[in-house]
Amino acid sequence: MEFDKRIRAARKAAGLSQEALARRADVSAQSVRQLEQGGVYDPHYSTVSKIAQGLGMPVSELLGEPAYAEEEVGAPKVEASLPSESEERRYEVELAVAERAKGEAVQIRERIEQNRAHAEQLLGAQDSTDVVVVAELRAMSSRVSELGDIAATRRETWQDERLDPARIEGRPEYVMQPLEGVLAEFLAAEQQASSLGERLQEALDDERIERTRSLVQEEEQAGRLGKAGAAD
Repeated sequence: MEFDKRIRAARKAAGLSQEALARRADVSAQSVRQLEQGGVYDPHYSTVSKIAQGLGMPVSELLGEPAYAEEEVGAPKVEASLPSESEERRYEVELAVAERAKGEAVQIRERIEQNRAHAEQLLGAQDSTDVVVVAELRAMSSRVSELGDIAATRRETWQDERLDPARIEGRPEYVMQPLEGVLAEFLAAEQQASSLGERLQEALDDERIERTRSLVQEEEQAGRLGKAGAAD
């Protein structure tokens, strides 16, 4: 049997789609398709080894060689413990959850970046000491701080709930990488917010706008007192 036919037969015998095999083997689905279609004349050994591991069979068997061939070339014998059908479904759910969480982290980072770009415009304006500008910078500082707190909370929750050592024990690499990637995204958002927060605070502490900031604070305080008096 030809190599491409052996891969396809082994995959179907394992009840896997091309995409599922690609995830297990940590290769692209396109690589699996090309190999099954005979589109790769001389595939790299590392790719063949990964696919064999994903299928839970020795490389020699996948290549149609005698079992002792691996020992002769010193290649490690593949002894993969494949996840059960229920584990596979659970992994798919975890990957879907990770994808949504990553999207949330990306949205937080985009909002922080939007605030950063707006802050640069305000600080670069000639009237950067204007009361309205300073008030906007103060409001922006508060928004960025809140976004940073959200990112930190989500990072801690993700670390505790999704990357607990007892929970991830035995997780294959194709599941662990997205889970760890979400943690990295939230951490990056947290650091991004912290950096911009420091930049805004430095601007608000600048002597040129210190007086303006005091006026803004006085107006805010007067507004609160006015509301309190109206309520009385």
